[in-house]
Amino acid sequence: MKTEYDIIWVDDDLESVADDITDIREFFEKVGIEARIQTYEGGNDGLHELIKAGLANPELDLIVVDFMMNGMNGRQLIDAIRTSDHIFLPVVFYSSAGSERLHQEAAAAALDGVYISSRDRVRRKIEDVVTSLLRKEQTTKRTRGLLMEGVSEIDASFGQLFHGLWSKLSDEEKDKVVTYFNEKLGERAVSAAKAQKDLPAEREAFKKSMESTFVSAAYDTSIRWKILKKMLTLAKRHEEDASKVFFRLFDDPRALVQMRNNYGHRTRVELEKDHTEEKCIAIRRELRAQTVNLVGMIKGAGS
Repeated sequence: MKTEYDIIWVDDDLESVADDITDIREFFEKVGIEARIQTYEGGNDGLHELIKAGLANPELDLIVVDFMMNGMNGRQLIDAIRTSDHIFLPVVFYSSAGSERLHQEAAAAALDGVYISSRDRVRRKIEDVVTSLLRKEQTTKRTRGLLMEGVSEIDASFGQLFHGLWSKLSDEEKDKVVTYFNEKLGERAVSAAKAQKDLPAEREAFKKSMESTFVSAAYDTSIRWKILKKMLTLAKRHEEDASKVFFRLFDDPRALVQMRNNYGHRTRVELEKDHTEEKCIAIRRELRAQTVNLVGMIKGAGS
């Protein structure tokens, strides 16, 4: 399951499908996905090379193309696609000439793995194709994979945020972070005894230790999050909107990490009882919001 869809859209009159492109972006947004649509105008001498460059994107999910264009038609484009790494990539062909002629052209060219539409119904066709793809993606297995990968990526970025925030604190505040870290480790009792024993008490030695251990198996996601929350509070940034979103990672009843744990610690049979499309949409939206928010916080802490 994905939170972004990379799409190539090719037409020799992009203005004529501008509303369709806007509608498709809104359609994706409703299901919690960002549609990243790269448009190409037909009729340009370098169109073929531009599209080949676009096809180099390994994350490409869908291609939408006007079959009848000046300088390049759908047959030529399908050849470019099928000789790339996207052998089974869904392709939606459309034309103002009508779908019947397109079916004939596709059959004559022995094209497979494509969807055919008239120009006036292309938006509906794309929605139907994507809806079908999402049904396959929204399984408990793929939702679990998305959560594991997404939370892991966020957790891996905690180190950058820590170092950015550390530079903003006074020496007294840094000492409070060191003390607080010891307190949190102490709460983990025996399992954290060694980590707590090895933790430097002096602030500069602590900072040096954190460069290699803050994002590591030495501490779990919860500890990292609590330390960053403490640092944001000490830096008087806890009332900022970005901090409130960040605090939501654990604090909110529908917290992303809690959802990750829910999907990670239950069997598929158990998950199927309450696994819904609405839950998938909520997970995608929250994962996107937390990822974008963390990137902004890291930039802000480093500036």
